[in-house]
Amino acid sequence: MTDGSDIEERRGVQSIDFVGHLLEALVKANGAITLKRLSDETGVPAAKLHRYLTSLIRIGLASQRQNDARYDLGPLAIRLGLAALGRRDVIGFAENALNAVLDRHGLTGHLSVWSDNGPVIVRTHHGGRPLVTSLGLGRVLPVTRSATGLVFLAYLPPNATRELAELETAGPEDQEKIRQAVEETREHGIGFVDGTIIPGLAALSAPVFDFDGSLACVVTATGMAGAFGPDGASGAIARELTAAAELGRG
Repeated sequence: MTDGSDIEERRGVQSIDFVGHLLEALVKANGAITLKRLSDETGVPAAKLHRYLTSLIRIGLASQRQNDARYDLGPLAIRLGLAALGRRDVIGFAENALNAVLDRHGLTGHLSVWSDNGPVIVRTHHGGRPLVTSLGLGRVLPVTRSATGLVFLAYLPPNATRELAELETAGPEDQEKIRQAVEETREHGIGFVDGTIIPGLAALSAPVFDFDGSLACVVTATGMAGAFGPDGASGAIARELTAAAELGRG
C-alpha cells in the first residue's frame, strides 16, 4: 500500500518544476525577453511570472535590464552553465554511444583524439568476435589513409594537419586523391576506407563535436571488407555511427 508521503515524493515540488519550465523559456528566448512574451511562451499569467522572476533575480538565476525591463538569465545561471560544461565527459559519452553501435552489429571499433603525431587511439571496444589487428590503444593512425584521419583532415583547421598530411603525400596525383577523399568525408559527414591501412579491413569514422563546434574526438567502426554494405559511407551502419557521434556530445 502506498502512503501519502510516497505519493508526495513522486510528485516532487511543483514550484521547482515551474521554475525549471520558466528557466527553459529564458534559455530558448536566445536573448532578453519581455514579460508579456514570456507569458505568451509559457502560458502563465504575467502576475504569477513576475512573482517568480523577482525571486529568481534575487538569487541570481534571472536578471532584468534597467533600460527596457526585459528579463534574461542571471549570473548564477551562467555560472551553472559553465560549471556543467566543464564537467562534461565528451569522450565518455561518445564511447558509450559508439559501443552500443558496435555491440549491435558485432563490430570492433575505437575512439581517437588528435595529438602532435596525428590521430591516436584512446579507447577500443570489441562488439563481437575481436578482429586481430594492430589497432590497439596508443596506436597513431595515418592522417591521409585512415577513415579516422580523413575526419580530422575534414574538420580540424588546416594548419593543425598540413605538416603531417604533407609527410604522407607522394606528389600532385596523391594530393588530388586526398583532396577528393576529404571532400567526400565532408559531404557524407563520415570517413570511409576499405583496405588502405590493413588489407581486407574496412573502417567508418564519424566526428564528435563539442558544444562550441570544435572537433572533440572521432569514433570509428571497423570490420572485414564489405562489412558496411555496398553503400559504405551512406549505408545503414554509417547512419547509425553518425547518430552515435551526435549522441556523444552528451
